[in-house]
Amino acid sequence: MSDLTGKLRRIGSHAEPAWPPERAATNELAVRRRLERGTARRRAAAVALGAACLVVVALVARRPRERDAMVYADGSIATPITSDARMTVAIVSRALVVSELEAGAYRFVVVHDAQRTFRVEVGEVQVEVLGTQFTVTRLTDDVRVDVVSGRVRVACRGASTELMAGQTGSFALLATPPVIQLPSAAAPERPEPPSLASASAKRSWVRLAQAGDYDAAFAVLARSHRAPTGPAELMLAADAARLSHHAQEALAPLRTIVSRHPHDPRAPLAAFTLGWILLDELGRPTEAAEAFARACTLSPQGPLAEDALAREVEAWSRASDVARALERAETYLAKYPHGTRARSVRRFGGLE
Repeated sequence: MSDLTGKLRRIGSHAEPAWPPERAATNELAVRRRLERGTARRRAAAVALGAACLVVVALVARRPRERDAMVYADGSIATPITSDARMTVAIVSRALVVSELEAGAYRFVVVHDAQRTFRVEVGEVQVEVLGTQFTVTRLTDDVRVDVVSGRVRVACRGASTELMAGQTGSFALLATPPVIQLPSAAAPERPEPPSLASASAKRSWVRLAQAGDYDAAFAVLARSHRAPTGPAELMLAADAARLSHHAQEALAPLRTIVSRHPHDPRAPLAAFTLGWILLDELGRPTEAAEAFARACTLSPQGPLAEDALAREVEAWSRASDVARALERAETYLAKYPHGTRARSVRRFGGLE
């Protein structure tokens, strides 16, 4: 401000007629006050703008982040697909990335890197991949893995199994470690009553399936006189059958889940798995199409809905029902114009 006042004085000294000293002093005082008022206004505006920025930052910081995709340093993406989805990244290194799924479901698109292991942990269940797209859903007492492309290896309590593109798996979570009671050395051995014997058989096939020994689990289950009950046990029985290469025997427990427990969160997966077995394992496309349609109906916005609709188109095409394949293909493209299966849907729907 002093520089500007000096300039005004120099300009005033060359003005004609010259200002009297009193007028010059008055003008200088008026200019100084005007400059001071302008500075005060600029400071007030800056303070107000800063406060507004702080409010915006605070609002952004408080905004829920559960629905935002998690982008890893290598470009891999984890997108939440349920409202309760919650996950934390536990380890990030050149050789290993570990994320812990605490609740809900995430869809993963993993960038291939042969030198790095990408792992998702859900309790005792570990899902490892090198490059693929898959979904992991944590339910109350089990974990569901749906593979869109590529291959994953699922390890659970010392055993492991592999799932390929289009396959799904259900892996039970243990709420508490199993309690093993050893007989007393002094007590004579006595045969178990029939009720306890059947309960023991149940525990043995369930534990074998949970450990990934599906061949042994199916063999024990086939000899058992007690049928599986409840959605979790039925799903485990279906897994024991299909993963031990007894596809036909997996149909009954899956159909029971869909018909008797349609509101259970496993029901869409059961319907989808039923369609997959009927189409890819048993070659019954019409029944498969109906099962995939049922999966869409049970969970229209669920993580399997897009894949189920796409596979329904394929099933109708394989059943030579051109009209229904076309109709369902148009439904898919209208709902998922940029869907991951749009190309195969166009082909099976007769649109290319």
